[in-house]
Amino acid sequence: MGPCGGHDVECGVLESIRRGFFYLLFPFLLKWFARLSFSGFILLGILSWFASLAITGTYTVLNPDALSHINADSYNAFWLSIVKFHPLIRLPEFLIGMACGFHFLRARANPRLAFTLVSSGLLALVLAIYFCPRIRYPVLHTSLLAPAFAAIIYGFALQPRSPAFLSASDGSAGRRELFLL
Repeated sequence: MGPCGGHDVECGVLESIRRGFFYLLFPFLLKWFARLSFSGFILLGILSWFASLAITGTYTVLNPDALSHINADSYNAFWLSIVKFHPLIRLPEFLIGMACGFHFLRARANPRLAFTLVSSGLLALVLAIYFCPRIRYPVLHTSLLAPAFAAIIYGFALQPRSPAFLSASDGSAGRRELFLL
């Protein structure tokens, strides 16, 4: 079975709705982000991460679906589906990505940070994999690793010569752009 328990069509529809929501929201957030300072981006990213962890932590503690074991096989759990797919619940992760991107575009490029960012992001990912059996599924499924992935993407973008799989096929790799994986 697929990630939605044989309901892959419904899962795809939910994903499309969520992405559409963020595409519609982006222009409105763009105006607000344009007024933020460097420290504002950092603060927004941290607060967004804590908000997402608070949402999933609350779900885990309260267990409103009364599940004996919460995992990816919990297909008919209404509140777990809300935590996993509802756009407003996933908004903090989107804000983390926007804050990271805006910070990258406004900050002075420092390629010396690239290795540190990528290696620390990968270390966090390896630690999450190692401790995965101890981390509750809803927390791991959402933005627990958002800072790690942001560091990896930011670090790769800082490198003066990105690996071939990260560069643009039209030869524009010399421009300072953030390519999302």
